[in-house]
Amino acid sequence: MTSDRPNGGAGGGPPGEELSWVQRLMLYFTTPLRRTMAVLVVVGAWFALTAWTETAGDSLLLGLLPGLFFYPSIFVLAVLFTRGGYLRRPVRLPSEVMQSTAAGRFSTRESWTSPQEVSEALSTLRTEFARPGATARKVESSLWVELGKDWDTTGLRHQEASVYLKQPVFLHFFAEHTGGGTTVTAFSGDLRFTGVWDVLKLSDEMSAAAVELARNATSGESDGTPGPGSVSSPE
Repeated sequence: MTSDRPNGGAGGGPPGEELSWVQRLMLYFTTPLRRTMAVLVVVGAWFALTAWTETAGDSLLLGLLPGLFFYPSIFVLAVLFTRGGYLRRPVRLPSEVMQSTAAGRFSTRESWTSPQEVSEALSTLRTEFARPGATARKVESSLWVELGKDWDTTGLRHQEASVYLKQPVFLHFFAEHTGGGTTVTAFSGDLRFTGVWDVLKLSDEMSAAAVELARNATSGESDGTPGPGSVSSPE
């Protein structure tokens, strides 16, 4: 269950860091009734605007108003109803909400236990992905990672397809405190990723390699063998 309190309740931002009104709206439209009411308001406003433009006169601008209102409204509702999942990058929301959104966007979810504290695990992950071709952005107790064509793909079966990589490979890592330490959860396999067969296979291999890199770095179980993404020197 989500909360529309400041910081979103459990899993929200640091004390005193309130959510914006847009983030609050995302947490508000979580029930079928609220979503239905929002759709009815938009549709009703569109009908009213259409009726008004038909009686206001013959003007090209007036004729465009219903469309200029309707299509942006649909986009806004899509963003609100998916709690930012419609966007390219995640919106800062309570951790459980972001994980729910990630579960709908990514095909693979993996978890492991780390002896590190949450902040240390996130810092370790950020360091691992502060390498050429990779960017990492902290979002609450999670890390959003983007791997580009310049990320080291040495040893991957389809590494030659990296020159055809037109969009980043996204991953989302979460770190949560548990009784036995810290649980790190990795979401990979972006269902929105598109490309030819070799590029799709490469994206899967890059995702798997990145998750393995993250697991080795935070779990302390690495065998010391360099893998893809680990041989480049940090910037």
